[in-house]
Amino acid sequence: MIYLLNRHVLIFQTITDASIRNISMRCLNLRQLCVSKCSELTDQTLIALANYNPLLSTLEVAGCHQFTDIGFQSLGKVSAL
Repeated sequence: MIYLLNRHVLIFQTITDASIRNISMRCLNLRQLCVSKCSELTDQTLIALANYNPLLSTLEVAGCHQFTDIGFQSLGKVSAL
């Protein structure tokens, strides 16, 4: 499940790294995102968010067990998180 916590809420049954990358590239002013329970996501999601969404200040990732320190470090280098 994914929520864009701004003006719009999107709910997906299955979300992939490619889906997040596409959202990231099109929502450059993204500030809040919940990808909790999206267990298919990997560090590629975090890297995409780091590359395209420097205004991101809230990211919920409960249940995303494939994320590692490498992905979180990429966010820490460029984002307000």
